[in-house]
Amino acid sequence: MVQCGANVGPINNFLISLQKGRDFEMAFELAQVPQSARNFINATFATINSGKKHLQAASFTFGREDLIPNMFMGMVNDLNTTNPERVSTFKYYLERHIEVDGDHHSHLALAMTEKLCENDEAFWLEADQTAKSALQKRIDLWDAAYAEIAARKILA
Repeated sequence: MVQCGANVGPINNFLISLQKGRDFEMAFELAQVPQSARNFINATFATINSGKKHLQAASFTFGREDLIPNMFMGMVNDLNTTNPERVSTFKYYLERHIEVDGDHHSHLALAMTEKLCENDEAFWLEADQTAKSALQKRIDLWDAAYAEIAARKILA
């Protein structure tokens, strides 16, 4: 059961499609994944499939590990002020994740990226571009989510 009432059908359909051996494009179609989410996932896997550890590290460090916990906490805290009974489990999960990982993972991720790039200027330039791209894809994803929420509010 989902505490906040979110529709988990599409993500479950997506996962079932992948478990049945379908490729991402077919799973996207069957689950009716929005284009912004497709773009985000495809960009993430393009970085993974590049096989370049310094790019994977840069994307992980700057596009996720150094960004997400505080972003989600702000959002959940806002929701918690109006609907505490609907987000308490998610809020607990995020608080626990941040408590356990804290800044420790962020510092490790930064050290990992630094170690992988070391003194190679080309690696640093590629890492910089990959981090910027990862951040832009995340911005595009959240902008699309906001637009969807705003459109539903207007219709309600």
